[in-house]
Amino acid sequence: LFLKHTAFVIAADERMIRQAVRSHFEEVALNDDLVTNYFDKLIQLPIRVPPLGTHEVRAYLMMLFVDAEASLEVEQKEEIRLAVCRRLGRTWKGERVDKSFVSGLMQNCPPGLLNRLSLAERIAPLLTTSPNIQGNPRLIKRFLNTLSLRSSMARIQEVVVDEAVLVKLLLFERCGDKDAYAELLRAVNESENG
Repeated sequence: LFLKHTAFVIAADERMIRQAVRSHFEEVALNDDLVTNYFDKLIQLPIRVPPLGTHEVRAYLMMLFVDAEASLEVEQKEEIRLAVCRRLGRTWKGERVDKSFVSGLMQNCPPGLLNRLSLAERIAPLLTTSPNIQGNPRLIKRFLNTLSLRSSMARIQEVVVDEAVLVKLLLFERCGDKDAYAELLRAVNESENG
């Protein structure tokens, strides 16, 4: 640990480290000050990454959709990514990464992608402000994977699903009251027409 010109970077959730310290020294009555002191000795330079804001979440969603678009060439996707990154650096000037900006980066935006960009605009504020997601990229990706899976399941079963409604149901499932969601499922399952 004392090699010259060597640094260790630890990317971790501070709450998890604090809990690990408490668990490791469970036989010692650690108060918050002792845990903080130990933490300060362990980590000399903390760099806290702020949570994503709505601009970043919207751009992230749009880039995930662009990346998944099979009709776009790899070079075109990279050009779009660079343009989005430049634009994100100017959101403080009021420049937005939105559907019109991203679709304007392509000569003919595929209709399916255009629909996805619209979806990104609608759900970005919800994924940013939801207390159970809070703009976390991993949880956003998981949310989109769940949306994709459920949409695929509906297509296979030849069930027409309004994606906007499905998004709301998934948000309710993830972020809503568990008992209320269970009651909704019970009502749907007991209904004659589902």
